[in-house]
Amino acid sequence: MTKTLRDYQATAIADGLATFTEHDRAHFVLACGAGKTLISLRLQEAVNPGTVLALFPTLALLQQTYDEWSADAEAPFDAYAFCSRTRGAGSDDLDSSQLHLPHTTDVKVVAGFLAAPSSKPKILFATYQSSPKLAALHTDHGVGAWDLAIFDEAHRTAGRAGKKFSAALHDHTIPVHKRAFFTATPVTFTSRNSPDGENIPAHSMDDLTVYGPRVCTVHFSYLQERGYLSDYQVAVMVLTNKDVADMIKDNPDIASYQTVTRRGSHGRTETVNMGARDVAVAAALSKAIRQADLRSIAAFHSSIAKSQGFAMMLPSILGELAPEERPLGWVTADAVWGTQDAAERDEIIHRLSVDPATTDIQVVSNARILSEGVNIPSLDAILFADAKSSKVDITQQVGRALRLNENRDAPSLVIIPIIVPAEGYNPEDDGFNDDDLATGNYDTVVNVLGSLADNDPQFQARLNAERDVTLATETPDAEGMVGSDSYRSDIDADGKWLDGKLVFINQTGENKIQFRRIINSVSVDVLKESSDLWDWWGNFYALKALMEEERSAAAEAA
Repeated sequence: MTKTLRDYQATAIADGLATFTEHDRAHFVLACGAGKTLISLRLQEAVNPGTVLALFPTLALLQQTYDEWSADAEAPFDAYAFCSRTRGAGSDDLDSSQLHLPHTTDVKVVAGFLAAPSSKPKILFATYQSSPKLAALHTDHGVGAWDLAIFDEAHRTAGRAGKKFSAALHDHTIPVHKRAFFTATPVTFTSRNSPDGENIPAHSMDDLTVYGPRVCTVHFSYLQERGYLSDYQVAVMVLTNKDVADMIKDNPDIASYQTVTRRGSHGRTETVNMGARDVAVAAALSKAIRQADLRSIAAFHSSIAKSQGFAMMLPSILGELAPEERPLGWVTADAVWGTQDAAERDEIIHRLSVDPATTDIQVVSNARILSEGVNIPSLDAILFADAKSSKVDITQQVGRALRLNENRDAPSLVIIPIIVPAEGYNPEDDGFNDDDLATGNYDTVVNVLGSLADNDPQFQARLNAERDVTLATETPDAEGMVGSDSYRSDIDADGKWLDGKLVFINQTGENKIQFRRIINSVSVDVLKESSDLWDWWGNFYALKALMEEERSAAAEAA
């Protein structure tokens, strides 16, 4: 059955076709959940090309798109996949043996596929990593220009010119009549100089000669207002370094849970040492599950090893919590990764579709595979277990939490645990070093807010207004610091901030007054880190110091 296009999807396709009457390139900015896979399919069908090159950053996304296009196409097409090697492009991608469409690593096979007679469109699904090898189709096998190229997650082609991912941007490498670029996160770059002074050219998505005009922009907020996405709330789970140290000291068994054995590559087993912060994150998630009645959670980690270790450690940590802090249902925790057996991975992901009639709670941890390329059910929450710096990754991962969830009335949660220093406490007194209980790193909070602001103009306006208020009322001192002991009227008694889009949740042992001081300080730090306006204060005090030095020198000379 043919899917009915939403109004903005139909408009995007019509505007894309209009753009192609005057340009041979066009790009579309579509938030996660906007339906870019369907839009790209319908655009392709409207262009009616004989040959299509569809490019993706991962085999997982390639497979997912093939599946959806095959199911939703208005007419059948011939398909083949090309990848540069049998193993996926990274440890968290699929192996090519898991693809269920014809595939090859041999350009000659692709040339034969394109030369074979057929009345149907021919679509070659390929990875960006493999695209440089496709140039041989045109130089060695006499293949003409592609009628259309679809670039999915097109931001991956931006950046340094000449990298593998950018090969298909240029006709001198891969000739194409029409190019359509799709992304949720357009990125811009400028050329830079290397240390030896050599200019390094870069591709930027605001360059019309490379990416063409922007056809449309569909933000998170646009989709939320029309009921296509869930609302969200950033939940900052606040613990102190003393809380974590006490948890580990008071529960000796926890130390044994910090060393876990995971499945490594080629069937080997490997030992993973989980740090004190990982224990804190597990405890924070456990408490959040109970406090917010969460049933399905995807946890994002910095590595596959960390994600596997976390999944194995979490149930044990639950057992060490006080009864009033434990989740009320049965918690199942598993990890997924690219080279995992496909049936096993699919079964684990399917468990996220929890039965509302039960109290079961599902936690699935991963490094990146749930970010792009794998269809997952609606979620109650995502957890950023480790520091996140890439706004692109954050946007994709937050997008997973915003899929419409019919089983949840409350906003989807974006959970970020942070560890703050306890007043007067020295971790070394309890045998912990600074790395064990690192505090004060709020980069993930800053980057999540920045990512949300980029995709939600209303939230961007609210964040900007808050920055203006802070600049007006929280004047930094000579060291650039602001008073952290005063109350902030814009953080309510429940810890809600920025019109409730962010909530600080007290998981510390501190009293209410001390907790207010903590979140006041954190909120100011977040604003400082996320606002270029704070550079003004840095320049002001630098200039002031310079003037004072000059006055002192003049006085001495006199």
